This record gives sequence, structure tokens and C-alpha cells, in this order.
Amino acid sequence: MRNNSRSDLETFVAVVDAGSFTRAAARMGRSKAGVSRQVKGLEERLGVRLLNRTTRSLSLTDPGAALYERSSVALAELRDAEAAAALQQVTPQGRLRVSVPVAYGQRVVAGLLFQLVEEHPGLELDLSFTDRYVDLVNEGFDLVVRIGDLADSTMIAKRLGDTRRVVCGAPAYLERCTPPGKPADLMNHSCLLYSQQAAGSAWRFSDGVTINVRGPIRADSGDALLGAARAGLGIAWLPDFYVGEDIAEGRLVRLLEHFEAEPLGIWAVFPHSRHLSLKVRLAVDRLALAVKT
Repeated sequence: MRNNSRSDLETFVAVVDAGSFTRAAARMGRSKAGVSRQVKGLEERLGVRLLNRTTRSLSLTDPGAALYERSSVALAELRDAEAAAALQQVTPQGRLRVSVPVAYGQRVVAGLLFQLVEEHPGLELDLSFTDRYVDLVNEGFDLVVRIGDLADSTMIAKRLGDTRRVVCGAPAYLERCTPPGKPADLMNHSCLLYSQQAAGSAWRFSDGVTINVRGPIRADSGDALLGAARAGLGIAWLPDFYVGEDIAEGRLVRLLEHFEAEPLGIWAVFPHSRHLSLKVRLAVDRLALAVKT
């Protein structure tokens, strides 16, 4: 519906509801002549008479009655739709579909977004855990969280924080084997390999040093490798959000800290939009605040 068409219909419906051009003009804060001219223009454009006019009364023709019935309903639905859209910029509503990496999503993101839904009852969360690279637009996600370097795209990316890959081992393992003093020493250790990691067995350290490690255990689950490390089965290379608590409580020992590579960025990625929805903006702000704290 073109803007001028909608305005013509709104004026026509207002005249019918008011019962006269004079009362309609007063309610709309316009001149009677302007209102009459607009209705006449609508009749000329449609090629039909919509109103029978006399000095004392106003009545609908058959085409006018049909147009009034359908237009009044359509205009009310449009106003409701606009109000609902505006409300979502004040109160977050509707489904928020988010894709997150499995481990980071389970440990950090899920709880924060659950809190957001609890605070805003009109919000529905659809949370997908996957380590694959999802197509944000074609798969219908409002927001994705990614870790590491980002490919060039038309998406908007906000850096939420950083994570480091940490080399660590259990005290029981380090009692049996001399702890590595430099990255090359890992060649003499049993290392726990993450098969989902693009680098595979190539562990990268500062100054571009890469060590091709070996070990008897390979898994596509970081949690499984964390369990193996806790059990003293070898040395793991895992993100700090996996092992931070274990290191703090002494279940694991951080190794080769001075050789760690630059941190990886944690990003919130969402479609470019002139008017970012409130639900996405609140989710991004919540995740960013949590990472900083």
C-alpha cells in the first residue's frame, strides 16, 4: 500500500466514522476543505462514488460500504502490526535464534541467555550448539558467537573478549615426566589431541613456533580431553574457559605460559541492519558485559 493510498483510505474511514466531513476534519486537526478534497481524489482515482452527500447527511454507496468494511479492518491490522514492531524496540519479544560453539556455549553463553529470557518473558530462545561454521542468514540465525579469526563478510562483528589456548597437565602426570621447559620438549610427551581443531596435532606458540605433537588419545570432544588430562593421561592444549577452574584449584598445572600465542577473539556476529532489533542488542550487550567481568 502506497503512503498516499493509505492516507486517502484513513481519511475516508475517518469521515465515515465521524458521520461528516466537518467532524472528521476536527478530529484529525485538518481543514474541512482538505479532507473533502482528499476523499474526492480517492473517488476519482478509483472511478466510483463512495459517498452520497447532501447538506444534512452523508451516506455510503454500495462500493463505498464495501471499501469501508475492508479498509477499516486492513488499517486496524496495519496499526496493530506497527505497534507490535515498535513495542519490540521497547520490550524484547519473539524468538531469538542463536548459534554458539559447543564448549563455550555450554560454559558461558547458555546461562547468560537463560537469564535474559527469565528477565524478559516475551522472549523465546532457540539455542543451537555446534562447532561448524554456520551460514547466519541462510540458516535463519539472529546471532552467532565465533572464536578465532573472522572471514571477511557483510556481517557486523562485535568483539566480546578473548580466550587463550593453554598447555596444561595433571600433577600426577608431571610427577612421572619432566615438565616441558620449551615447546620443543612436547615431542617427548604424550599429548591429548583434539580432532575437531583445524590445526590438528600442530600446536602453535608465540613467534610462529609450531610443534607437531603426538599422543595415544585423540577425541572430538574437549570435555573428553579435559577428563583425560585430569586423569594424568597426558598434556592437553585447550582454551582457558575449559581449564581455568581446574588450574585455579590445582587439578591441572599451566605449562609453557611464556610461550603462549596471541589470544583468540570471541565475537558476536549478526546481520548488518540499520535498525538492530532490541532482542539482539540486549543479547550482545549481555554477553559482552559477562566476558569483561
